[in-house]
Amino acid sequence: MIELKTDIALADLARAIGASLLGTPMASLKVSALASCSDALGLEPEGEPASLFVPSRCGHSSAMALAAKLNQPCIMTHNDYRVHAKASSLSLVVQNLEVATLKLIRLAQHLGVKNAGYVSSGARVHPTSVIGPNVTIGEDVVIGPHVVLGASAFVTVDLNGRQELVPSLGQVRVETGTHIIANASIASALVGTTRIGECVMIDAGAHVGHDAHIASQVSLGAHSMIGGYARCERMSTVGAGSSIAPRRVLGEHAAISPMSAVVQNVKANSRVTGVPAINHMQWLRQKAAERRTSKP
Repeated sequence: MIELKTDIALADLARAIGASLLGTPMASLKVSALASCSDALGLEPEGEPASLFVPSRCGHSSAMALAAKLNQPCIMTHNDYRVHAKASSLSLVVQNLEVATLKLIRLAQHLGVKNAGYVSSGARVHPTSVIGPNVTIGEDVVIGPHVVLGASAFVTVDLNGRQELVPSLGQVRVETGTHIIANASIASALVGTTRIGECVMIDAGAHVGHDAHIASQVSLGAHSMIGGYARCERMSTVGAGSSIAPRRVLGEHAAISPMSAVVQNVKANSRVTGVPAINHMQWLRQKAAERRTSKP
């Protein structure tokens, strides 16, 4: 969640980002924070000042449902409003969600945001590492040399025919007992939180994208790449040099072989291999068949 230093009237915010304010707005309603779906548990229903929900492209429905449940305003597109109008009491309707998010984050930068990060006294952080202002590091965490926590997300938007980089104002949270080796990087969330669970092992050169969720006891091999909004569930393993496409899920106890590329969700307790990654046994059979057909 992004807490604003200065509250802003919802109507003024809507005008600033080019949104239509629909539903049953309160004339005096002010926005004090920007929230994602992952922030919902920390919010109270009917809070005022309000928290404006900013859904990602992969979480429209859940964000709208949560906003309605908590009686908070939510940004959505015209198509989403036609489907979910009854589920949300107050909506900021926009033509393009990505462009609106860019304008909203720039507005938040202008209003000022409160830094929410801290480093626990029991954490060991190498002096060459870079720790952003919105990074929270838990107890017994070890951060190796040249690690970057809170790096900018790589999200671009076409604005008036020009590619613009969307600033990252969200948080990074690294839980207790995690160990991050040299030269790894973890991107800040756009609005919500990039989460690294307890006792995660991240090898040298690995990258975790914005808004990703790495659950407890996950192992990320050297130079592995986790796309934005991707999820690695508990005790899963990503082999060295492998990648997970944005918004994909690696199930509990699942494993990705080294040098593989995951473009679909991976079921729990399974292993995938190859580019694109497929079931490991299927991959072995394919390789065996290729060897047989290649013999003279």
